[in-house]
Amino acid sequence: MDSSDSRQSIIEVLENATSQDPACMAGAGDSLRVWETRPQFHDLLFGIFSDRTLSMPARLMAIITFKNGVDKYWKKTALHAIGLAEKELIRPRLLSMLDEDVPQIAVQYCVAVARIARWDFPMVWPTFAEELASRVQAIAHDLDSSAGSGRQRCYTMEHNALYILHLFIKKLCERTLARERQALRSTAPALFAIVAPIYARRIAQFNEALHVGDSGGSQELLKSIRFCLKTLRRLFVHGFGDFKSVDGLVHEFYRATVGHQAAFYELLCGLPAESREADGCRVLVKIVLLYGKMHLEFQKFKAVPFITTPAVLPMLRWYWQQIQGEAPKLTAVPLERSGEAESPPLVLERLVIQGLELYRSVVKNLFYLADDSGQMDEDVQRCRLVIDSEILTAPCVAQMCETLMCHYIPLKAGDMEMWQDDPEAWIANEDLDHWEFDVRRSAERLFKDLVNQQRDRNVPELVRALQQPVTEYSFNIDGLYAALGLCANELYDHIDFCQWLRQHPPVDSPMSVSKWRIAWLIGKWVPVKFPTDERPHAYVALLEYARPGEPLVLRMEAIASLLCCIDDWDFDATQFKPYLQLSIERITEMLGSVSQADLRMRMVNYLSAIVSRMQRDIVPFAESIVRLIPLLWQSAAGENLYQTAVLSLVTKLVVALGAHSAALQPFVAPLVQHSIDLDDPAHVYLIVDGIDLWLALIRNASTMDPNLMALLRHIPRLLQGSTETLKSVLKVVEGYALLCGADMMRSYGPMLLSALHEL
Repeated sequence: MDSSDSRQSIIEVLENATSQDPACMAGAGDSLRVWETRPQFHDLLFGIFSDRTLSMPARLMAIITFKNGVDKYWKKTALHAIGLAEKELIRPRLLSMLDEDVPQIAVQYCVAVARIARWDFPMVWPTFAEELASRVQAIAHDLDSSAGSGRQRCYTMEHNALYILHLFIKKLCERTLARERQALRSTAPALFAIVAPIYARRIAQFNEALHVGDSGGSQELLKSIRFCLKTLRRLFVHGFGDFKSVDGLVHEFYRATVGHQAAFYELLCGLPAESREADGCRVLVKIVLLYGKMHLEFQKFKAVPFITTPAVLPMLRWYWQQIQGEAPKLTAVPLERSGEAESPPLVLERLVIQGLELYRSVVKNLFYLADDSGQMDEDVQRCRLVIDSEILTAPCVAQMCETLMCHYIPLKAGDMEMWQDDPEAWIANEDLDHWEFDVRRSAERLFKDLVNQQRDRNVPELVRALQQPVTEYSFNIDGLYAALGLCANELYDHIDFCQWLRQHPPVDSPMSVSKWRIAWLIGKWVPVKFPTDERPHAYVALLEYARPGEPLVLRMEAIASLLCCIDDWDFDATQFKPYLQLSIERITEMLGSVSQADLRMRMVNYLSAIVSRMQRDIVPFAESIVRLIPLLWQSAAGENLYQTAVLSLVTKLVVALGAHSAALQPFVAPLVQHSIDLDDPAHVYLIVDGIDLWLALIRNASTMDPNLMALLRHIPRLLQGSTETLKSVLKVVEGYALLCGADMMRSYGPMLLSALHEL
């Protein structure tokens, strides 16, 4: 494809690909798929993209197609790989379009160049990093000396060049081969020496633009600062093997970033809350968070230099100042006024989370602890000295625990609003392990580790606070109760939880949050230390909290804690028997109260656990459970995981009933048939549980229902299916042979023998 006719044909097809007519789009897609493996196609695509006389949609489609082709065919081992001669035509032109000013096209162009560099550097194109760095340096010099309309073009070129450099370094940092890691470390010092001064100049120019009120220039400078920082943070963390030997420029950069982050955050704090989400402020927010990402990666990959770098101490102190400064906002609206007033928003919640995680990485980190023999090498001793004497001093730890316990880990007024407005969403959200996006979860992690690593300091104070009587529920009390649950493993030798529970009954609180916290505490302490003879008191309380009329969140938590008691190693079925009927009723009532499939599935799993642990004691209540099955199966339509939970419940019920399960055969056989039907796409998810249920029915049957016998017609196809289920299917056949061998052979003998012969 090297003629002008071919070029024009490609342009027409690219324009058709952007058409709103589905037929044109489909035809264009087919043509591009045919041409993409032909010689010179990608060279022509790059030429079309470079031609600014063409329409913007055609150019955009050209560079997207080029980028996708690079992904599929640039690697020399790929099927229909782009030829060496064609690559030689493309490479010299790759950096010729840095002045592309259409954002959508520019992004695709930068990504395409970076992906080519990913494959070619350092073996095929060893000078790429040097060439790109030279262009970045030259463009930055031109920008510093330009004025008027030419300045905007320089900004565009700088943004594109820095974005390519960022993508290139990002991919280079992801490589793990020793040769590639060495290529990064040999390239990093030179790149750092070019980009760091550009970053410093743009910071100075941004301050000047703010001073004179140049909003347009400040926005462009913010973009340059962001791209510089994205590159520098990776070079700083991954580009240097030994931090003891890095030059002063690297240390000066990191020292300066502490002040820069504080200045940018102060600028963000000065903006109205409603404008922080505007497009103009998003770059500023991203820059502030980029500094935090750099600090977190520095600690993760260079733990010892992180602690011993002098600039880290003021950085950590600054983060704690922000954490402490934002804390009162979290508890500004009392629990009893939830819904009447809104809490003031945090300036930047993710920055607070970054600060909490930075402190957690210092509090609990294997690099800063002695080994199993109690020995510490010189680096660990130096880190430990800095941590104990300057970061985690006794007053600082006490202040951190108090701030976290009083403001960060209690439930907030916003939680109470969700309890009222959308309790099911709140329950589902609580079970997600998403501490990276939630201040309370991140604070809980830090608090647990603080108490765990500083037991001698924190446990006595916590025990003393827990002994105080409670007359009114507040944020402080909820935080204290939360601490009791989070730190159960640290407190069980210092506090008698059951006695404490008797001395601290629930008090009046909005939305029964006090009862919810007690139910939550029981669930936390049962696996740790909850004497067997005290369990009945827990059963009574939890079943009372789970009664209809209480808030849905409280009822769900009570049943979840009840399951913790049932799943515990020390569970006594005989002791639980008096509460069995009421427990089944409470779960049945909850099934009628929740609508989300995930929560209904959770209730089914709870019921399965009760059936499994109680075994024969479940027989008197089996009828009430069986009545639920049709409704559960109907509500689970289309929800494959939910259906597997229902099948598991029925299987455990059949096992628990033993010979009494014969009455269930006509009722359960259709469930098995649906699960093992290979013509139904859902069988992929249901077949294993369906066969387990089938096998349980056969093993516990004394007579054979016709519906159950009819399931044998599925055996031949199941035997030819996945080997994962083959053993279970053969056990099913064996069960039929032992139970009703003569009837089986008379009705299905030839078919089964033929299927077994073909194995």
